[in-house]
Amino acid sequence: MMFNPAIAMAALLALTAALMTAIRIFQRRRSPHPEWSRKLMHVGTGLLALSLPWLFESPWPVLILCAAGATGMVLIKHATRLRETLGCVVGDVARHSAGDVTFPLGIAVVFLLAEGDCLLYSVPVLVLTFADAAAALVGTFYGLFRFETPGGKKSVEGSFAFFVVAFLCILIPLLLCSDSGQDKAVLIAFILGLLLTIVEALAGWRGLDNLFIPVAGFILLNAMVDAPTMELVVQGMVLLSLAAGLVCLCRHTALDTSARLGAVLVGYMSWILGGWEGILASLVLFGNSLYEGASTHREVGHGQCASHR
Repeated sequence: MMFNPAIAMAALLALTAALMTAIRIFQRRRSPHPEWSRKLMHVGTGLLALSLPWLFESPWPVLILCAAGATGMVLIKHATRLRETLGCVVGDVARHSAGDVTFPLGIAVVFLLAEGDCLLYSVPVLVLTFADAAAALVGTFYGLFRFETPGGKKSVEGSFAFFVVAFLCILIPLLLCSDSGQDKAVLIAFILGLLLTIVEALAGWRGLDNLFIPVAGFILLNAMVDAPTMELVVQGMVLLSLAAGLVCLCRHTALDTSARLGAVLVGYMSWILGGWEGILASLVLFGNSLYEGASTHREVGHGQCASHR
């Protein structure tokens, strides 16, 4: 049973405003770290977004809500009075991010793609809501081992937290709301969780992960749900082989950490789209970078030897 769209839209907007106000009051009374306030808003709006397939049959109310949310965030960030009050909820972090605008955009795109399929919509939104927040908080407060990405520095601890939470956000809905058996659900959760962890590490530039995580999550989940179990086993083995190969050879390549993660993602997608011929082409490109990396190390070594003479 669907609710009246106008009433549902008004209720969601009112709840969003109340959530932001409550977090602002919490900020003023407790002075938490800015990342806590930002991620509380992130999780709260994500939970509200999970209700959309049960509230609306047509995409138009969702598109209007997401457009209103994005417009409201732009106004809050640029209007002086709002920026100094409600804007502190999402704007106090040191990094510059458009994540508060790309978040509703990602929700709108996934809602359109899912076409009413609650499972295909909910899983990517759950990953975006909880795994992304876990990665940011763990990375901020406990991240010790850092690596460079296009969006700045990430931490191994944050990425591991993302994977664990994403795995659960994928596994539990598949077990409860799909016909997938336990083995298949675990395989999908593992493969998709690992792939989205790579996407999160690579797409964090200025908050674009809020768009790429749910969209990539939908596309990949949609392709995996109907795949045979043995095909998923092979996919998992290929993905692990690519990751292990790049880790073992990392000292011999000219690729940094983000480039190696990108190479794993490209290699996997090349295999999915082009079969063994596609992955062979990727391996040829990787072999070229391996050769260039070895040449660079030799040149550096010769240069150092010459400087000591």
